[in-house]
Amino acid sequence: MVLIRCLERSGKGVGPLLSMLVVEFISASSNVIARASLIQGTTSVVLNFYTFVSGSIFMAFLALIIDRMTMPQNMIVAGLHFVSATIESAMYNTLPIVTYIWAVVLKQEKLDLNTWWGRGKLLGTLTNVSGAIVLMFWNGSVVNLNLSSATATTLGAANSDLGYWFLGVAMMVVAIFCTSSWIGPLSRSYPAETSLNALMMFFSMVQQFVIAVILNYQPQQWRLGWNLELLYILYTGILLGLANVVMTWCSETKGPIFVASFIPFIMVFSAILEMAFLQSPLHVGSVVGSIVILVGLYIYLWSKYKEEQNQILYGYESIEAPTLS
Repeated sequence: MVLIRCLERSGKGVGPLLSMLVVEFISASSNVIARASLIQGTTSVVLNFYTFVSGSIFMAFLALIIDRMTMPQNMIVAGLHFVSATIESAMYNTLPIVTYIWAVVLKQEKLDLNTWWGRGKLLGTLTNVSGAIVLMFWNGSVVNLNLSSATATTLGAANSDLGYWFLGVAMMVVAIFCTSSWIGPLSRSYPAETSLNALMMFFSMVQQFVIAVILNYQPQQWRLGWNLELLYILYTGILLGLANVVMTWCSETKGPIFVASFIPFIMVFSAILEMAFLQSPLHVGSVVGSIVILVGLYIYLWSKYKEEQNQILYGYESIEAPTLS
């Protein structure tokens, strides 16, 4: 495959870094397009269904090529009705931390508080969760960035009601907890990641169809036009499929911590794109909570990196290390 060969040739240079920046930009722009489409009145469950259709077809095609030898999206998009894409991206920065919490609860990883990196992971976790709490309960005043008042008022209407704000962030929290509960164990037991993504897309499409029929039985809700809805469906289904391939390659080339360290760029790109194209306002609580989340994430990632380096130097067995029989 041309994409894989190009990635392999760039593996020792700046290829992984540039690849991850492109991946995070695709993710961020997908969030912004979804937000803009929802503002125009698109129904989220129908939008998700068509996105899963395009994603299933494209990921199945990739799986046939890449894996031929090895063979809670609802809450996230629905939450964009009530909060900005920047907030959604900020909450996504808690995913590695919540995955770690699940690993500790399920005894797949130890706290190991006798080591400084174990204490560092705990500190990063507590800091990250604290930032999420700030983001969830404190909206704050609008940061004045000389936005058009009329546009900012229209696009920020969902944020003006604290009840809707809380509901939107709560949906993001549920999505993160649900995703983190299965993403770790499933990825370890099913190594063919492209095929796994294709299967997840297919079964998500089936489930989404049932939900969409129940909630939106009017035929007019299912009609597609040449608008942002169609752009989001194709953009997310195809480009995010390619982004998954790139992330898998970067993880194999540079390690999972390298990939996780780029997650905050989704929030940065989302904020820039929203302010540039949607004139969406920023709130003080959003800025403060996002910064605290980022600090916690990087404390955790740095501690995790030091732990893995120590395991390499002193021969400690890693829980996540694969074994050959």
